[in-house]
Amino acid sequence: MKPRVLVLLFYLIVLLIFTKCSQNVENSAGDIQVIQIDMDKIVKSYDMTNIIDTSFSIVPLETNDDCLIGTIDKLEIKADRIYIFDNMSKSIFIFNMDGKFINKINAYGRAPGEYFAISAATVTDSTIIILDIALRKLLEYRLSGKFIKEDNKILNKLWAWDMFFYNGFLYYVNDWGIVRAGRYRLFTTPLSLDKLDTHLPFKEAPIALGIKGPRYSIYSDGFSVIYSGVDAIFGLKSDGTIERKYTVDLMGERIKYKSKIVNKVLEENPKGKIIGIEKIFETDRYLFLELSRLHEMYLLCIYDKQNGVTTLTEGGHLIHDSLGFLFSYFTWMMGDKIIISYDAFNFLEIYKHVWSVSDFPNKNVNNAIKRVASQLKEGDNPVLIISHLK
Repeated sequence: MKPRVLVLLFYLIVLLIFTKCSQNVENSAGDIQVIQIDMDKIVKSYDMTNIIDTSFSIVPLETNDDCLIGTIDKLEIKADRIYIFDNMSKSIFIFNMDGKFINKINAYGRAPGEYFAISAATVTDSTIIILDIALRKLLEYRLSGKFIKEDNKILNKLWAWDMFFYNGFLYYVNDWGIVRAGRYRLFTTPLSLDKLDTHLPFKEAPIALGIKGPRYSIYSDGFSVIYSGVDAIFGLKSDGTIERKYTVDLMGERIKYKSKIVNKVLEENPKGKIIGIEKIFETDRYLFLELSRLHEMYLLCIYDKQNGVTTLTEGGHLIHDSLGFLFSYFTWMMGDKIIISYDAFNFLEIYKHVWSVSDFPNKNVNNAIKRVASQLKEGDNPVLIISHLK
């Protein structure tokens, strides 16, 4: 019996060593944090008073014949300019922070300097970059909207459905596609486009329902990226590597694909189960995750990175001592700015039935909303409401 025991111990030790090595490959940085989603600890509302400043601005985007926004597919703010990416009109609109229209890029076509579709776009420190997957090219414009040049080589190696700029590099977010560069979730190039780096390799795409909203978030210390079907957050870590930063533990509440067929999710899961992480917003201290659910309102997870505390509340239940429910949800968060977007019709309807009926704690909010509503028409361009993080 003794030799058998020794052999068994030997295999157990080997197994433990192998397992530990496997874990080290996945958790190479050694500091991956776990965010637990405990459905038994959902609070009715979350107080944003200690997070959001009392300052705010309501910005109706100017409407004229040269500036008619179809949809705001993406919004970025750089150097006191608002950039609206609108694939419906195949345009990029440029406004100042008061909403005054400055210029637009509208170069629809197939000739040099033109694009067939704005598949993705971003603003760097000095240029606007448009990615056109259909024509397989990258176009570069000055912040004024003037065309500079295009590149037809880099897109032969990669695929991306979103892109962003951070610290001198362009980041291309892949949608699980297999490209000439290989199976990677993320690609990077310097602005010179003379080098392509690959990040976050994967073996196969997960079975999952898609993501709707911002798939990445940039803050002063780095950025984070989410992918459909993966309960994790990836991004730039303090040591300069791009890898997993957080694991989101859904504690058994995630939907299951028992038949491995996506369109059978409703049949195979009870309502309330979590579909996945749909949106991500991040600051130096806080992480906001929007979790979609089957036939239930989405959950907002607020994770305090400083003390490791996780809070869950249902969507739209954010309050503020001074601003009330004005920022009960937000569409974008970038830098120190929190932004909500309303199309003109919805803004007027909410004003008529809600904002004009019950006052906000801060009277300046009531006056500002009333002033904008009195000048707004149903067919006008959207209205932005902007506040700031403390």
